[in-house]
Amino acid sequence: MSRIVELDVRHYHAEGREPFSDIMAAISGLEAGDSFVLRNTFEPVPLYGALNGRGFTHSVKQESPTDWVITFKKS
Repeated sequence: MSRIVELDVRHYHAEGREPFSDIMAAISGLEAGDSFVLRNTFEPVPLYGALNGRGFTHSVKQESPTDWVITFKKS
């Protein structure tokens, strides 16, 4: 059965926190068919390459100028 892991990092930026380590922790252990859903305040383009190299594809939805939903699927 596929799993979906969600992480909302929109508040990280207001707090001056870097979410990369929490994102990496969230995707650890995901298997083929699992998904990771990230909510962010901007489109995290550099993250696409980082996760692509770990076997993820992505789709993007911008819900407002400061609300992005990116779904990564483990291949």
